[in-house]
Amino acid sequence: MRKRVQWPILVGLLLPLAGAAALLLWLGSAAARANILLITVDSLRADHLGAYGYPRSTSPNLDALARSGVRFTGAFTQATLSGPAHATLLTSLPVPAHGVVNNSVILGLENLTLAEVLRAAGYETAMFVSDVFVSHQFGFAQGFDQFQLHPVGHHGPRHRHLEMPEPVSSPAAVFDHARAWLARPHAKPFFLWLHAQHPHESYDPPAPYDQKFAAPPASAHDLRCMHTTAAHQRRRIRLNDAERGYLEALYDGEIAYVDSQVGQILSGLRAAGLEDHTIVALTADHGEMLFDDPDRRLVGHGRHRFDPVLRVPLLVRAPGVGGGERIETMVGLIDLAPTLLELAGIQVPAFFVGRSLVPLIRGNQDEIRSENYSCTIHTDSKARLSLRTARRKLICDKGPSQLPCQLYDLDRDPREQQDLTRDRRYARDFVRLRAALQAWFAEQMERGRVRPGRLDLKAKELLRRAGYLEPEEEQGS
Repeated sequence: MRKRVQWPILVGLLLPLAGAAALLLWLGSAAARANILLITVDSLRADHLGAYGYPRSTSPNLDALARSGVRFTGAFTQATLSGPAHATLLTSLPVPAHGVVNNSVILGLENLTLAEVLRAAGYETAMFVSDVFVSHQFGFAQGFDQFQLHPVGHHGPRHRHLEMPEPVSSPAAVFDHARAWLARPHAKPFFLWLHAQHPHESYDPPAPYDQKFAAPPASAHDLRCMHTTAAHQRRRIRLNDAERGYLEALYDGEIAYVDSQVGQILSGLRAAGLEDHTIVALTADHGEMLFDDPDRRLVGHGRHRFDPVLRVPLLVRAPGVGGGERIETMVGLIDLAPTLLELAGIQVPAFFVGRSLVPLIRGNQDEIRSENYSCTIHTDSKARLSLRTARRKLICDKGPSQLPCQLYDLDRDPREQQDLTRDRRYARDFVRLRAALQAWFAEQMERGRVRPGRLDLKAKELLRRAGYLEPEEEQGS
């Protein structure tokens, strides 16, 4: 007579074995996963790279990366300041939801970051940054086994570099340390985040890049000083065409310098035999205004929401991904974390708001984003918002004193020169977009329970010492 199988006992015996087998399978797959190299470049305009049609030779190495990977021509940031933009990139949450609404706010521990997800999946993680506002001091080291800050100085009559919160490093220091870290043996797959501060204002590239595209004109102004450009914006001084052209040449010189350093990083990957096993993504936190407005006076990014600031480069190269593809669909920095996770074969957290771009990379054009929202809430408690669709752009301020919105027809006016809020032909578009923007902002504010207006004293001192708090509390990172 056969004995009846005691299923509860058998299941109890097999479950631990199955769990152990699953763990071994998971560990094996983790070891075989691709490495991830994420490079973010501060204030980098997409349209100043050769891969995006720029005539100057600013970016031969980035152009080569674009030819070997995928280039997104419709990528947009969700914030115009470094802290909020990077927080969105790393958490895949909109600005009000993660709470980092400006550079004075620390990224809270309640947020789950890309680095934390990757470390839990068995990755070795490291970050090397050159901007204090995306460093460990502001909560951005969550999930990183190793983190280093190498702040760079800025040229100007106040000698801002002498007042930086940390000892000033050379512009190459962050790249040098990242290369050294890449060159050492890695027992596990790695995630390396490298952030370059250039070409952030003030435009002051090291030699010979300071005269790569133009020689300095005869001028009474210190054209490498961000305080000079601020005075020009406020109409305290006037810059002529030659001076504006030289500032743009300095900006391009900084791009060329960063490109040369990124080229060495990518060469180091090849030399170490890691190129074919590493996902590389390069993007920017935001772009930069370079006198693109009708009055030719707007420089910088923090308070501007025009496309030169919102549009960013996005280059992705991964094993098995075809080279040289160009994707024009509108995407955002909020989509990058889920994209990197899917490319690495790691499950994307359900509460990430961004959508993986892998279907787009594989040719599924049904994955289309119809709009892009941006938000920063400055230390004056005023929210600076924008909503961009494929054909329209709405810019609004929301705060103690309401300022008029601005509406642009991107089909007829891609450079955003003519405000159409008073044009009756666009009244329906204006009402619809403003309602959508207000509803989105209210939803995200509630989701994050953001209470803007309180500026941490330590953060305020860092902002002041680094030169980002002007008399009108102008922020520029």
